[in-house]
Formats: sequence, structure tokens, C-alpha cells
Amino acid sequence: MNKEQRGYVLSILIFTYLLVIIGVVMNFSISPASQNGALSLTLFYRYLISIGVGSAVMFVFANINHKIFRKAAFPFLIFLFILLFFTKSSPNTSSNRWIYTGTPFSFQPSQYVSLALIIFTAKIFSGKVKEENFKKYYIFLIIVMLVLVAQVGMEPDLGSAFIIFLTMLFLLFGIGMDMKLFFEFIGFVSFAGYLFVRHSKSWYGRIVAFLHPEKFAQSGSYQAMQSFRAIARGGISGVGFMKSYFKYGSLPENGADFIFAIIGEELGLIGETVVLLLFAFLGYIGFRISRAVSDPYSRIIALGITLNLIVGAVVNISTNIGLLPVTGVPLPIVSYSGNNIIATFASLGILINIVKEEMR
Repeated sequence: MNKEQRGYVLSILIFTYLLVIIGVVMNFSISPASQNGALSLTLFYRYLISIGVGSAVMFVFANINHKIFRKAAFPFLIFLFILLFFTKSSPNTSSNRWIYTGTPFSFQPSQYVSLALIIFTAKIFSGKVKEENFKKYYIFLIIVMLVLVAQVGMEPDLGSAFIIFLTMLFLLFGIGMDMKLFFEFIGFVSFAGYLFVRHSKSWYGRIVAFLHPEKFAQSGSYQAMQSFRAIARGGISGVGFMKSYFKYGSLPENGADFIFAIIGEELGLIGETVVLLLFAFLGYIGFRISRAVSDPYSRIIALGITLNLIVGAVVNISTNIGLLPVTGVPLPIVSYSGNNIIATFASLGILINIVKEEMR
């Protein structure tokens, strides 16, 4: 690798593992509380194992030429679509999100859909497509995307479905989708989304609770209000490491969906700003890579991977601070969520390989 390539790779690794350090610290803090106060570090150990597996996956993907995934893109999408019909719920949730393997590891197909769609999009629009056929290809891709989003949403896992949808929406915009078709698509999805929310008692209640959290503080807005209180309690510098009050049952899913709120409580605005800056730096590096690469296939993948990472972080943080309704998605890299960590590290491995193969 030349100097420029090493700079990009080192930047990806440094910002990623600085986020890992924050994840290690916060999962160590949260782990005993997640076991109802018992002196157990089970959650912490599982996070470390996930990071270890994710790091190994990143190393492998960084050393495999990313162009070999071109032929496997559509078969992998079909495989994930089939698996989504066989997912089951866990003891802690009624959502059918997991496929159990008989081992401590369970597979969550929805976490890998974004990456598969990104590679499939890159395959389509890096080939020999005539300009007059672009609209047909965009419509085909939109149909494939909406089918997968609907299937994930019906688990129900609307948080992951929302992230897949936003990632693909921004990616289609980024690769130059015709603006008339783009806004027609936005209008159709907005209308369909309104009808869905209006006729879904659960999601209509979530939206109402999101708009009026103070009125539903003990019901639909309970998690959001507890998150606000945890962040407010932390102030500028936080209450101190291991000194969170809200991690002891007051804030459910504090190791995954609401870890940002616990960061705010223990490390304050300073800690939250560090997390935001690290994601911003990672995003900046990813966008720089996508602009520097000339190969269309590699450029689209780099852009999609970067968008997926940033969208996931923004959606999670936005739910923690009240900018979006609670969606139930982890904070990439930092939260304990084995499948999300592995999918994210696989994506970063592909991004590193793009730097190695295309930026010579």
C-alpha cells in the first residue's frame, strides 16, 4: 500500500476501535445492571466475543477482493429473503427476528439485508446499462428493496426496516436517480407509510406518544422519557463511570437501543460529543473514499456502506434524544448486538479492501 492508502486504512481502524473502546467501557458498566444487580459480566463478555468475531470477519473481508461478491449479490438477497420467513422470537421479545443455530450464536438476517442490497445495487449500475433503461432498473431495484423492507417490517422489526429503507433512499439519490422518479417514489412511500401508521394501532400510538411524550410518560413514551432524564442527569461532564442510576432497570434495553443515553448520563455531553465526532470522522473517511474511487462498482459500495453506518448511528441517537420515535435499533459498534457488530465489521472490511484494490 502507498502512503495515501495506509492513511485511509489507519483512519478507518483508529476511529472504529476508538468506538470499540467506548463500547467496552460502557458495556462493562452496564453488564452487572443487566443481570438485575447480580455481579455478572455476561453482557460484557458477549460484547467482547462479538467484537473478536467481528474483527476476524473484517480482517478476512479486507483481504478478499470485493469484486467476487458481484455474482453472489442476488443469490444472497434471495437467501436472506427466504430466511426471513423462518425467524423466531426470543424470550425477551415477541418480534420474530432470529434464527437459532443450537449454539450461543443466533443469526439475525435483517442485519445483513442492507449490505446485500448495496452490493446488488452496485452490480446493477456498474454494468452496461443503457440510459433509456435506467428507469426500468430503478423501478426493479425499488420493488426488490420494498419487498425486503416489508418482510423485515412484518417481523416486526420496523427499526431495521427503516434503516434499510433510508440507506437505499440516500444511495439511489447519491448514484443519480432521476429526480422526477425519485420524488414520485418519495410521494408513494409517504402515502403508503401514512396509511400503514394510521391503521396500525401500535405504530399510531408510538407516533402520538412521540409527539406528546409528557402525556404518555408511563406508557408509550416511558423509554423515551427515561432516556431524556438519563441524559439530563449527566449534564456536561456526567455523573461518573459506573455511577448510572437509570441502567438499573429504569431504562430498558440500555445495552443496545439506549446505550447512548447511558453514555450521556455517565460521561455527559463530553462523552456524547466524542461519540458523535467519531461517527462523523468515519463518515467523512467513507465519503472521501467513495469520491476517490473511479470504478463505479467500488464507488457505489463505498458510498452505500458509509451511508448505512451513518444512518444507523443517526437513527439510534435520534431516538435517544427525542428526534425520532423509539425504533429499537442498536448504536453501531458501541451497542451489544452481535449480528449488527458482525455486519458492520464485514462492511468496514469491504471498505478497507476497496482502498487496497482501487486507490493505487
